[in-house]
Amino acid sequence: CRTTPGRTGRVVALVNAEDVLVAGDLHGHLANFRRLHDIAGYRLGVIANQPTDVRRAMVRDGLTGYFEFLGVSDDLGIEKPDPRIFAHAVEVVGVPSSACAMVGDRLDHDVRPARSAGMRAVWVLRGEAPERPTPEQLAEPDACVRTLGDLPSALEAIA
Repeated sequence: CRTTPGRTGRVVALVNAEDVLVAGDLHGHLANFRRLHDIAGYRLGVIANQPTDVRRAMVRDGLTGYFEFLGVSDDLGIEKPDPRIFAHAVEVVGVPSSACAMVGDRLDHDVRPARSAGMRAVWVLRGEAPERPTPEQLAEPDACVRTLGDLPSALEAIA
């Protein structure tokens, strides 16, 4: 993946809920993100094509304290890749889209619409991502990661 030259300012990482809920060593990774939040000023949010019940799952798993924004499609009546869900997230967090990074495993629902909305994008190469992405696919996001544990360094590289 290409890495966009660094930009100054706070980054809001909008994470795909499926990536959060199925990650191995989830609390270890999220503790890393919390440190990034406390030390570097990163803010975390979730954009999810999920039923409202995903909120209960995140509460049950002790995850909601890591995220200041939960954009759940059933609650909003819009789903990714609809540009309105990305615009809503940017409006709620109150920063320019250029200060946001979408993190997800789908080019069509996460990376491309985020880039179209003026956000940066980190492609998680698992889940819906192909096992062997093409060079053309790898050129679309600002950064790629194999695990959520790699996300902090990817965000720092594109921030």
